[in-house]
Amino acid sequence: MTSFWTLFKQLFKQKNKSANLVFLIQLAAAIVTMIMAFIGTINTSSFKFQIGPDISLNLFSGVIVGIIATFLGYSFLANPAYIIITSWKNEKVNRSQTWRLVPMNDGLIYVCNTLSSFASFVYLIVLQAIMAVLAAIITYASSDQVRSAVAMVLNKMGMISSQPLIWEFLGDSLLMVLLASLLGLFWYVIVSFLHFTSCAIIDFLPNGSNKFLVFVVRLIVLIAVVYILTVLGNLLGNIGLDSIFGNNNDFAVSMIPAFIDIIILDLIFGIVNFLLINKFVEAKQSR
Repeated sequence: MTSFWTLFKQLFKQKNKSANLVFLIQLAAAIVTMIMAFIGTINTSSFKFQIGPDISLNLFSGVIVGIIATFLGYSFLANPAYIIITSWKNEKVNRSQTWRLVPMNDGLIYVCNTLSSFASFVYLIVLQAIMAVLAAIITYASSDQVRSAVAMVLNKMGMISSQPLIWEFLGDSLLMVLLASLLGLFWYVIVSFLHFTSCAIIDFLPNGSNKFLVFVVRLIVLIAVVYILTVLGNLLGNIGLDSIFGNNNDFAVSMIPAFIDIIILDLIFGIVNFLLINKFVEAKQSR
């Protein structure tokens, strides 16, 4: 029998190719955008970038700041694009005759496939975070004006005189990242649920190959999934976002119901998907 870890590594390696490609495209787009945006903002007499009334950066620091700002901005496009790409690849693997020939339970193949996509998504986020941290360190170290501005902002926020506030801020940030990760996992699970449910229903219906019938079934399942997502969205909208960052432990406490609900939903839909692919979802014949 093929071990779970062996299959996971193989799928993770394949999906990391997409993560690396998205990262490189994002970086290239940020560099090109920065060059186009900064061409007219360079002070040619001193080769400095003016980014504020009292803050100017040398050429090197200005380039780094431009890249990191644009790069992080493009993350809001790159990450959803990557999730969509890997969702499509997930479903191809789930229905693939080749992958289903692996000597392993179909449900375990599904779990391995989903977790490898999720791990690869986390890998992409880590790459983006490393890029951001390195650029920020270089910028901070290369400009006295930036260091003075950062110190002034932190002093106003009370983070220099109040060390616990710093850790609370970092803790709240980590909770937000964790929540985003759980929502990413939920996306993979719900897409598979939509796919498996529609396939199972179509396979059991007479004339299941009828295109109109296939469309109606998928539409009904999609409406049901959208309803579930709407309920989830309303739930997350009522967790007390007004307590974000800096209200003692209110934010962390308000997040507990959301974490519990998302984890429960991930488990419920994950178990349903596990049963569906084991009992009702057949591999798609190659053409």
